[in-house]
Amino acid sequence: MRVTNSTLLRNYDRNLKRLGKNKFMSEQKIYSGRSFARASENPLSAAKALTVRKQLYHTAQYMENLDVADKFYTEAETSMIQISEQLASIRETIIAACNETYDEDVDLQIYAQQLETKAQEMCAVFNTDTAERVIFGGESNDPEPFTISYDENGFADQVLYHGVPINAYTNCKDFPYSDDVLIDIGIGIVVDQKTQEIDPQSALKVSFNGADVTGCGVEEYKASLDATTLTAGEDYTLNLYVNGETTEVTFTADADPATSIANLNAAIKDAYKGKKIVPEVDADGNITAGENSVYVMNNAETKNKVDVSNDYGYSLNYIQLTIDAAKALREGDREYANGCIDRIVSASENLLVEIADLGNMEEFIEFNTTRYETRELNLKERQDTLEATDLEQEITLQKMYSALYNACLQMSSNVVPNTIFNYIN
Repeated sequence: MRVTNSTLLRNYDRNLKRLGKNKFMSEQKIYSGRSFARASENPLSAAKALTVRKQLYHTAQYMENLDVADKFYTEAETSMIQISEQLASIRETIIAACNETYDEDVDLQIYAQQLETKAQEMCAVFNTDTAERVIFGGESNDPEPFTISYDENGFADQVLYHGVPINAYTNCKDFPYSDDVLIDIGIGIVVDQKTQEIDPQSALKVSFNGADVTGCGVEEYKASLDATTLTAGEDYTLNLYVNGETTEVTFTADADPATSIANLNAAIKDAYKGKKIVPEVDADGNITAGENSVYVMNNAETKNKVDVSNDYGYSLNYIQLTIDAAKALREGDREYANGCIDRIVSASENLLVEIADLGNMEEFIEFNTTRYETRELNLKERQDTLEATDLEQEITLQKMYSALYNACLQMSSNVVPNTIFNYIN
């Protein structure tokens, strides 16, 4: 059989290209460190490698979430330690004010101002943010969840949490933005099929309800209005805080106090139409809502204000308690101020328990971080097994392909025919 020059050239060209391609692919594997560039080159390993990559991605996300949570809890612990020190200082200030010899016109005013300043400092601590989140703002990212209102004389009067008086509710969940903020750390998110809410035990909480941490409500509470002070024919507006909601109620006063109360009850029923809990005003002006507390605030924009009294015993919130102690000292009421001391001590003890709980959570975060670091290491080893190039073997192949490619080039003089261009100098 006769082998023509064209046949030799085609075979030579095909083999040269094949060797060049193999040499190039081998070099790519060495430089990239990957045993294949396309899934079609090794479908089985590629499928397993994609699964490992997915697991690595989720592991990285969980580790990032844990890092954010660690900063969050560390900052929260630092803030609570600062508050614990403040409470100790507040207790000492009240003790000094109640027990030392003093000039009521001077010394008590100084002590009261010191307590107000400490209350302001505690609010500033509880307004701290970290990792772009306000720590004690619940699900809200309002930069100032805690604020203080002042009376007409410029003295601190009430602590507000998201605009609601801290004494308004005994249940911290009644305040706005009281739901928890949860993040996934890979322990298995569980969602209630009926409510579509996440089980808090299946995720990590990265929020604190400030009303829960600092306390809320009062030991004894009574809201009432004096209907005899109302002007007949005038409209009055009240803001009623009940069961976590604020409702504005407007009614018309009458010359007869009983009729004014009846008008207010009618206005309340109209405003609370369709709601389960409806406040009611009795003949003495006491405002109640069954077992739920009712906190009444005058509307600051209303021209005619109702004479409403929110009478209560000691506040269950230690910032408000500090302000109330300052009020008592200004009025010379050492007995009330002295009663704040034991409650401040009790708040300090409860705060130490909360700090210990934070320490437990930080240990939980550290444990999971270590677990994911180990998992990431194992996954990367598995990824190397599936995707990484065997450098020793590949370098050997690359040298072999290079030698064959060079040898093939040297044989070209025996295969490629000479032309006139070979002789042109």
